[in-house]
Amino acid sequence: MKVAHGKGNNYTIIPHASDICIEVQGSTIKEVFKKGAIALMDQMISKGKNERTIVRHIDIKAPDKDLLFVYWLQEMLYQFYVHGYIYNRSRINKLTETELKAIVTFNKFSPKKHKVKREIKAVTHHDVNIMEKNNKYTVRFVIDI
Repeated sequence: MKVAHGKGNNYTIIPHASDICIEVQGSTIKEVFKKGAIALMDQMISKGKNERTIVRHIDIKAPDKDLLFVYWLQEMLYQFYVHGYIYNRSRINKLTETELKAIVTFNKFSPKKHKVKREIKAVTHHDVNIMEKNNKYTVRFVIDI
């Protein structure tokens, strides 16, 4: 296992046959969602300084919290590939078993300021499970490269 360090975020890379498996931990479920987005972007982009920020309201619904997490990360990929937005931070205003409402701040991708590390095709549904133990949340997720 390899511990990686994103922007104020530690996460673990778990050995996987062909894709990348990431584990994030947090003291709250909201923190796990935020750290998951940071870890995802950290696998895609070497962040550079960027003064240009974009704020978006993100509303997501899913049948359960595990799929909600996957849909959240898929939304971050969508924002990057469609609009060129790189996740920076978020304020999650509502997070239930089936719904997330957040205000997300993105940076605009610039080839002069950012380097693409690798293309990520998707966040998979495979084995995603948000676990809570001793007031600590953990989730592992797989990204298809």
